[in-house]
Amino acid sequence: MSAAAPVLAPSGLCLVVRCQDWVLALAAECVDRVAGSADLPEPEGPRHLGAPAGLGLVTSADGVRHAAWDLGRLLGLGDVAGGWVLLRLPFDGGGLPVALRTGPCIGVNALARTAIHPLPRAAFASLRRAAIGGAVALDRLGSQAALEGALGLEVRPDRLLTRAEMELSARWLADPSGEPA
Repeated sequence: MSAAAPVLAPSGLCLVVRCQDWVLALAAECVDRVAGSADLPEPEGPRHLGAPAGLGLVTSADGVRHAAWDLGRLLGLGDVAGGWVLLRLPFDGGGLPVALRTGPCIGVNALARTAIHPLPRAAFASLRRAAIGGAVALDRLGSQAALEGALGLEVRPDRLLTRAEMELSARWLADPSGEPA
């Protein structure tokens, strides 16, 4: 999948994952692939004290290193486990390899922009409001997602990490110690 268009297009694909009690629809344009928790080794390298959701580095089977982040911690929901989403996020004119630890993957579905409903401006302020596109009725994401509940959230991976977290990710990839040069 291409990292060139990070925002969901009409009828765009989304990756549906569990994150604690939430079901999230991640815009698929930035997604390279999905991996089970057994498919990637534990993250290597120390967690950065200023980034509690940062896990360090993981290396995929094809040898590509990714800066690893816990999606549940990023959203203030606590640790998650069960799956990984490997992304290429737009950063400084290139694609930054990032791995999000998530809950289990539920599926891949088409999601029309008209199926995403805005949230009140104050909703989810602590949950990285810029990354939350809106609410999604889970029955619009297929029968498997509908079994998980009634309402989920659209998450825009290209808006999930702050600029400082993207820079930290780039430093991890350049120097696994994460120390400034």
